[in-house]
Amino acid sequence: STIHKSKGREFDTVYMLLNNVSCINDEEKRKIYVGLTRAKEELYIHCNNNLFDNITTNIVCDENVYDEPSEIMLQLSYRDVVLDFFKDKKDTVIKLRSGDILQIEEEHLCAVIDGKLIKVIKYSKAFKEKLDFLKAKGYELTTATIRFILAWKGKDDENETAIVLPDLSLKKR
Repeated sequence: STIHKSKGREFDTVYMLLNNVSCINDEEKRKIYVGLTRAKEELYIHCNNNLFDNITTNIVCDENVYDEPSEIMLQLSYRDVVLDFFKDKKDTVIKLRSGDILQIEEEHLCAVIDGKLIKVIKYSKAFKEKLDFLKAKGYELTTATIRFILAWKGKDDENETAIVLPDLSLKKR
């Protein structure tokens, strides 16, 4: 989960991956504070600058270079799908369930509904670029399942729209 999404929640173990983060303003300080205070048992901070150098505690510096993971799981968000794509698909989306397996196409994910293969998710331009980047690194999209079915309402819309957010699994070739 992101630091912003974790506000108000607690976790047994928290890993914070801070890439050149600086606390130059109150908003940045609040985000770091929220992240630090989410851990109930263990807190691991991975930081590539001197933000925590003045803290006196045990520090472990790991200089190892690790291989990229053989598998990546992506949990798509609102930004990763074309929200307007769902506007005329409410009758289709309400037939779907969390956990349903989706068929993978180039720019869409499809579901089999009433014996027909129907496009139910369209990737956003930014997500297509992310997926292309991962494919160039040798990853292949292997499975897609429905994680959430949510209601979304655009700022100029009168009615809510049912949308689908999937989990994607990619494996290194």
